[in-house]
Amino acid sequence: MLLMPSATVFVGSLCIMVLELTAGRLMAAFLGYSLYTWTSVIGVVLAGIAAGNFFGGRLADRYTPRAILIIVFGMAALACGIIPPLNRLLGDAMLLLAISWPLKVMLHVTALLLLPSILLGMVSPVVATWALQQGLRTGRTVGDIFAWSAVGSIVGTFLTGFLLIPVLGTAAIMLAVAGVLAALSLLFVVQDREQAPLALLLTAVISLLAFVLYRVVPLAPAQTIDQAGGEVLFKRESQYSHIRVITDANAPHMRVLMLDQLAHSRVDMRNPANLDGLQQYSYVKFYGLFTDMLGTEKETLRTLSLGGGGYVIPQYVAANWPGSHVEVAEIDPAVTETAMEYLGLPRDHGMAIVHLDVRNHIDDLLRRQQLGEDLGQYDLIYGDAFNDFTVPFQLTTVEFHQKLRTLMAPAGVYLLNVVDVFSSGRFLGAELATLRSVFPWVYVFAPGSALGSRADQRDTFVFVCALQPLNDALMEFSDTPYRRLSDAEVEELATRAGSIILTDNYAPVENLLAAVTRAGGALGDRERLAGKLLDRAGALAQAGRLDAALAQYRKVIALDAPRPDLAHNNIAALLARQQKFDEAVQEFRAAIAQNPGLIPAHMGLARALLVLGRVTQAADSFQVALERQPDLVANPSYVELARSIMEREQRLRRLQQR
Repeated sequence: MLLMPSATVFVGSLCIMVLELTAGRLMAAFLGYSLYTWTSVIGVVLAGIAAGNFFGGRLADRYTPRAILIIVFGMAALACGIIPPLNRLLGDAMLLLAISWPLKVMLHVTALLLLPSILLGMVSPVVATWALQQGLRTGRTVGDIFAWSAVGSIVGTFLTGFLLIPVLGTAAIMLAVAGVLAALSLLFVVQDREQAPLALLLTAVISLLAFVLYRVVPLAPAQTIDQAGGEVLFKRESQYSHIRVITDANAPHMRVLMLDQLAHSRVDMRNPANLDGLQQYSYVKFYGLFTDMLGTEKETLRTLSLGGGGYVIPQYVAANWPGSHVEVAEIDPAVTETAMEYLGLPRDHGMAIVHLDVRNHIDDLLRRQQLGEDLGQYDLIYGDAFNDFTVPFQLTTVEFHQKLRTLMAPAGVYLLNVVDVFSSGRFLGAELATLRSVFPWVYVFAPGSALGSRADQRDTFVFVCALQPLNDALMEFSDTPYRRLSDAEVEELATRAGSIILTDNYAPVENLLAAVTRAGGALGDRERLAGKLLDRAGALAQAGRLDAALAQYRKVIALDAPRPDLAHNNIAALLARQQKFDEAVQEFRAAIAQNPGLIPAHMGLARALLVLGRVTQAADSFQVALERQPDLVANPSYVELARSIMEREQRLRRLQQR
């Protein structure tokens, strides 16, 4: 009978597809969704299956198939069960931070997936041998085994994507797969009692290893602090991404929406429609200023946001142009729910929110127009669906932008932000050439730093696409670091990718973004290493080992990682504890130069200056902090500092009067 062999190979193949799809999602928290990640996942799993087929066939010729299956399923259960904690260990491993990003991705994926893929790849040849030993016809038996293996893979694929990930989450799925494989191992023990001692030994070893690993790296540690230093308010896994909401450690009124590795949106919880804060992203401020420019003489606007995220721009439009039609295409309903629950988006927002892929929504709008429905035309379309690791290629092409052009008002504008490295700029150049083939007027804006010292680092650039020429005099935005590229710079950029025009049939986005993925991965590694060094320095400082803590903080600065302002501020605080106030003043000022909105640095500087007797400068520093964060007046420690400054000022005045 082929029932048991067929069922066995069906479950084995199902598990390997669940493993492949789920592990890819599980690793996204550390590796992102990039060409490197998915190439490595698919390649490693296929290599494991091939190796498993090779070794499984040879073992089946020498040993009893059922005995092999007991060991294979037992070991596969362990290999799958340890994936969640092993993933966390590898993601945080400092040893892997020094190697190139593509190699790190490959090693990470190989360490997680190669062994379980080899073990599950052994199932088919072993089961085929078992079935043939029953005296059945060779061709039909082998055909049935491979057919059920394929069916198991198909079921595993759909089951994972449509049901398991949104219902259980990735870590729970890995444990469930491990449980199924362990149950299969025990089932064969029941059928072959001679192998019971072997199975009991294997079970004991597996249980011991799993216990030790989960004790070292808990599956769900009680983590309330994010790597960025903020408090984790919320986290969940949706069908599309890992969602987190964290606070900004230096601006408690700001909340950050994290999608996988990307800090997608920053929201001022005092006023979610506010774009003016120092902590707000520059490209978001740029979008707001451009909206102000185009909407000056309009009472209402008709806008379409391609991607919702934290819903900052839609809320800005709704608040400043009441009665406007504010439409948002956000593929993930969980993101919208998160925005309403944690990011200040009212449930009675009055917006037209569609949970659909952007391209599908645009197609639906065009179909409705063709059927005679008057939908109006959009004054502004905001593109915000790209990041540095994941760019939906279908939103980059000529065909897509031609559809957008059809929906735009004659004086309408399409704003699109793109992440790239200016020194290479291959994707930036290809998208520029593509946009210029559709829109008669395309302007490119870049952060000034991206054209200078940061030309080899990733930055966010903005395309402004219009059907009519825009007023050059109005496009000088001094309130943001963005400046418009000159005609010569634009022409140079257009040739970066060999004047490639992206189409639905040819859009090698991942290859064009290879430099960005490498830069982004390296930056993420530096961020994690910086976080570890900051934690270590904090522990040393608490233990009173101030010189050792200072050394760790200086390593953070040398890393060229994001947020060196935190390290400078902490160095200054330790120097102040050592009564080295002149040096502390220099470090506080370095922190402020890196981040003018770092309130603790302003306050620390005021205290240090006060100790040094530089009362006027201390008062000025305190005043700057108060202007940037008026609610400091309610903080007792800051009130005490203000009182000390006032008393010293009064004492100085009395001395001067004498």
